[in-house]
Amino acid sequence: MIPVRETFTRLLKHPVWRRSRRDLKSDEIEYLAQSVVDYARMRLDLNPDEMVVVEVDELAFRFREDRRVIGKVLCVLEGQRRAEKTKLNGLWRLMG
Repeated sequence: MIPVRETFTRLLKHPVWRRSRRDLKSDEIEYLAQSVVDYARMRLDLNPDEMVVVEVDELAFRFREDRRVIGKVLCVLEGQRRAEKTKLNGLWRLMG
């Protein structure tokens, strides 16, 4: 049986854990923002008659990032008028 302390030590050393806890640089945020816009364009190409609405959790899963990071990215896109919050919590409308 593995001791609890050793288990937590392994978890803290795991690269995914470290990645989600660090702050991203501005160029990394911009790159991720462009990836989100590209994703919106792809969805528009598939369904041109519909607007693109995404969940923060969906983008976090798709891009393997923390929800906080995706929130920052969406705020950057909102400042560029490429995304806007909806009335529903965690849902954003993306403009291609």
